[in-house]
Amino acid sequence: MPSLQTTKLEQIGTPSERVSTLDFVTTQLSFIANAWSQLEIATDDALQQVSLQDFRLMADAPEAGWCDGTSGTPLWQQDTGDARLPCQATFPVICTRPDVRQPGRIHCLRVGVNRQRGVDDADQAYARFKTDYRVLERLSPHPNALQVLGHFRDSLSQAFGEEASKRQANTSHAIFVISNHLPLLNARMYLRKCEEMLSVEGYERCVALLLFQVMDGLQHLHKEGAIHCNLTLDNLLIVPTMHPGGGDRLVISSFGDSIYYAGSPAQFTLMPEQAATMVSQGKGWHRRCQPPELKMAASIPSDCAVDLQHCDIFRVGLLLYEVLGLESAAQSYVDAIDILVAASVSPSKIDVAPPQVPLQSCFSNPLSQLGRHFVHPDPKKRLDADQALCVLGSMLWGPTIGRSGLLGLELGLTASMWLKRRRLELLAELAGAYSMPNGLQAGGFALADELHCRFLANANDIVLEGCLSLLHE
Repeated sequence: MPSLQTTKLEQIGTPSERVSTLDFVTTQLSFIANAWSQLEIATDDALQQVSLQDFRLMADAPEAGWCDGTSGTPLWQQDTGDARLPCQATFPVICTRPDVRQPGRIHCLRVGVNRQRGVDDADQAYARFKTDYRVLERLSPHPNALQVLGHFRDSLSQAFGEEASKRQANTSHAIFVISNHLPLLNARMYLRKCEEMLSVEGYERCVALLLFQVMDGLQHLHKEGAIHCNLTLDNLLIVPTMHPGGGDRLVISSFGDSIYYAGSPAQFTLMPEQAATMVSQGKGWHRRCQPPELKMAASIPSDCAVDLQHCDIFRVGLLLYEVLGLESAAQSYVDAIDILVAASVSPSKIDVAPPQVPLQSCFSNPLSQLGRHFVHPDPKKRLDADQALCVLGSMLWGPTIGRSGLLGLELGLTASMWLKRRRLELLAELAGAYSMPNGLQAGGFALADELHCRFLANANDIVLEGCLSLLHE
């Protein structure tokens, strides 16, 4: 369990050194947030040199073991005498090597194999599987992105037996990928359960917490040179956390369609002909999810560059409307934009009203404003990941939240003053929890608390003021 550094605020310097004290507070909040997340993303060199024999299936897993990480459906099937293995399958395992860093820890082992070489669909699915783990291997660890701890090739007979392997023509060897995230559900299933169990306000708060994690992960991907291109509720996975107060972490997965620029975000900006070539080659977003600037570049000569980061943001906006029950309205909005794009109307001149979230809780209006700025036809007017994180943090933990859904500051406080005061207050609350006999176990430190610390540690008072202004629109 992470432990809070014990230096007391009153012991730090003199009144003339208050700036250093505030820096210390920010550093401590960042330390607390990162210490918990690091427990879940720790690497292990022992997993770089393993084979299938170094793993055993969890005792309570299905006998076959092979399960679809999305639906949980067993994939080992005996049908008309054929053992059918999908391109991708997932199952929970424990590494038995004596030098493994965390003995007994449950890992996720995914297998990729081409069942029918020469068949387009099978070849493409296998290619996406290889792209997925190759991109993930290049990225530094982040709590909201699937992490690859290692991969290896091995014989299917080790997992299925000789007879099953013989039935798989030309597929005796497969790629096995080790991950530290064992998914419980995907975001679609998780939110369906939340909607059944929570009030409208509780559900919309849950949506905001998940969206905060999506944007945190997306911010990391973009900074490291990766564009996801295929964000859906099915490949946003929900995994358990180690927090004593509980919480379910969101992890971005399925990077098979992603674009990677070797850590150079500057290459995300494509000239129209480059964007048109990318679309014609089938790369990038599904046609229904493509933002207007990408559709225009693919069909109409244009001199406007396309920033692929904005394309990912547009897709997040459509997901937000989907989870709020406005998928049809969002599709009508996209269709209306498509008509104008086909008429050669520039995205910067398109004036179509996005869906409006019904005002049912204090989160409704902020979510509506957020969605509007995610799917704006003009990419230059969309929020980037940094801004979106600040908006979401303001919604969840900002100065005040009224029933009208508008956020405002307490009387007489500027955004800068509020931010400094709230950082001190939260650190004092956490220090008090650590001083209890059972540490944070007694305080119930939860995933939401980690995200709260992360927001306050990274928030900028100038950006915060802009976010509050946006939410007042």
